Amino acid sequence: MTDGAWTDLAERDRYALWRLGVPYEGVRTPEAARLIRALGDQIKSFAPPDIRPGDRALVRLGGEVFKRDCASCHDRPGDLLLVEQVGSDDKLLREASAFDRLALRIRGFEGVDVRFWPMLKIPGLAGLGSRRLLLHNGSVQSLEDLLAPSRRPPIIMHGGTPFDTRLPGHSNRGHDFGADLEPDERAGLLAYLRSR
Repeated sequence: MTDGAWTDLAERDRYALWRLGVPYEGVRTPEAARLIRALGDQIKSFAPPDIRPGDRALVRLGGEVFKRDCASCHDRPGDLLLVEQVGSDDKLLREASAFDRLALRIRGFEGVDVRFWPMLKIPGLAGLGSRRLLLHNGSVQSLEDLLAPSRRPPIIMHGGTPFDTRLPGHSNRGHDFGADLEPDERAGLLAYLRSR
């Protein structure tokens, strides 16, 4: 949920479980809270991959590119941006917002702060090199494609199922940052992002 909808992470996790069919009352138990905390702690403990000695200069170059071109946003994980600032397809976000607000009202979620769209939450980049799907709708499948928007394939696979990015709400447009990098800068930025 990189869409900025939730101000409270525990409430977000409970809601995500409810959307998967777990009764809301069942995710409010002390044991569920303990499991949610343990999962969060484990995720925070993951370390970035080791950098091979020959890559250190490339990673250093990438760090400079990141600081120059990316840090103004990505050093603020969790902050919100307007969708227009990123250029992403917001159709699913808008539909999910209306559905989720109605579902929350019906299920009696009291005092939950769900923001109005169109906002996206700036994702943290820890472990980015191991993520399979990028952008808020999972429409980009690699860092290389993220940094070269014109080369993003129109159809990618989501767990063995074709995902057509030409469909409304599935578009892989947006986050064109990095498209104008020189080849050595792009290689350095990729190495840097994979080292985080």
